[in-house]
Amino acid sequence: MLMRFFQSLMPRDHQFVDSFVPHSKQVVHGAEAFRAMLSDPAHMQAHYIELCRFEEEADRVTRDTILAIHRTFITPFDRGQILELITAWMIQSTS
Repeated sequence: MLMRFFQSLMPRDHQFVDSFVPHSKQVVHGAEAFRAMLSDPAHMQAHYIELCRFEEEADRVTRDTILAIHRTFITPFDRGQILELITAWMIQSTS
């Protein structure tokens, strides 16, 4: 019964839920690369390049998700909620 309730809250189109996993992985990898960059000044340039690669991949996932939001009818989550979830790291990183 409870599981059915949670399933009813999830969007029918799983592409949005599925996009949060690779996006969050890129954010975690980026944080690890940033930590490595700060703790290993001798190889800072290499860590920076790696960090940029993770950021670009996270941005790609974000762009793909935003484009899909505009092409898809979603219930019960609305476009604004998905946009907030996929861009939350961007908002926090600028604060």
